[in-house]
Amino acid sequence: MASHRDLLVVDVRNQDELREGYIEGSTLIPLWDIVKGQQNIPRDRPVLLICAVGGRSLALGKLMVQNGWPEIYNLKGGIEAWKEAGLPLKY
Repeated sequence: MASHRDLLVVDVRNQDELREGYIEGSTLIPLWDIVKGQQNIPRDRPVLLICAVGGRSLALGKLMVQNGWPEIYNLKGGIEAWKEAGLPLKY
C-alpha cells in the first residue's frame, strides 16, 4: 500500500453519521456527492474509502476502479471495525 503521507482517506458517510466518530485526517465526501459528480477525488493519489461497516465504500471502490482510479482501498468493516479494534476516533 502507499505511504501514509500520500494516502487520501475519504469518509463516504453522511454528515449526520459523523456523530459516531471519524478518523482524524479523513475527508468527508458523502457517497452520493461522489456518484452524482458533485465532488472529485484525485486519481493521482492512493485513496482509502471508509463508511459505517464497509459496504458503501466497497461498492464505490469497485466503481472507481472500473472508471480508472489506479489505487483504491476499502476499510473492511468500516468505522465499526475501527472502533472494535480500539483505534482512535475524533468526535
